[in-house]
Amino acid sequence: YAKRGNQKNVAQHPDLVVKAVVKEDARDLSLVVDSQLAPFVPHLGLIALGIATPKHKKPRIYRHGSLALDEKTQPINIIVDIVLSEPEIRYATVLKEHLAYLWRLAGTFPGEPIDGYDDDISGAFPQRIFHPDTARANASIYGQWLIIAIAMHFGGNFCPSSWEPLSWARCEIAKFLYDNAMYHVALNLEVLELIPIREDTP
Repeated sequence: YAKRGNQKNVAQHPDLVVKAVVKEDARDLSLVVDSQLAPFVPHLGLIALGIATPKHKKPRIYRHGSLALDEKTQPINIIVDIVLSEPEIRYATVLKEHLAYLWRLAGTFPGEPIDGYDDDISGAFPQRIFHPDTARANASIYGQWLIIAIAMHFGGNFCPSSWEPLSWARCEIAKFLYDNAMYHVALNLEVLELIPIREDTP
C-alpha cells in the first residue's frame, strides 16, 4: 500500500487535501506525525487517501478502505461484515415522525404557539474514537505526514450506520432527563424567571 500510494485525485487537489488533514487534526479526528515513523509502528495498516470534490458541496477527504491490491492484501473493510453487523438505519424517518408530532400538537392545542427546539444535525453523527490498536490500522501517508485516523472516517464500512445504536441511546437518555432530571432548573433559574408562563397552559 505504501508503494501503491494514494488515489490519483489527491495529487490533483493538494491544497484541498492539506486543508482537510489540518481540519481533522484540529478536531482531534486524526493524529498527524512524521511519516518516517511508519516502519516503527507495529501492525500499521495503510489505507489510500482520496478527496471527493462534488459540485455544490464542500470537498471531503476519504479513505479507500475497500481497496484490495491482490489476493493476499486485506483492506480494513473486510474486517466488518456489514450483512451480519449492519444496524437498521432509522434516522431517515425521523423528520416525518417529528412533523406528524407537530401536526398532532397543533391539533390538540389550536391557536397556541409551539416553542420548538432543533439541534444541529451534526449532533446525530458523533465521531467515535478508536481504541489505539484499531486506530493504527486506519493510517495513511501523505507526503511527510503519517495520518492516523483516531475516529470513524468516511471510507470505512463501519460508518455511518454504526452510529445508529449510539444515536438512539442518546435519544433515550435525552427523553429520560427531560422527564426526570430537575437539577437543570436551578442551573437556569435566572433565564426561567424571564419566561412568562400562562397558568392555564396544560
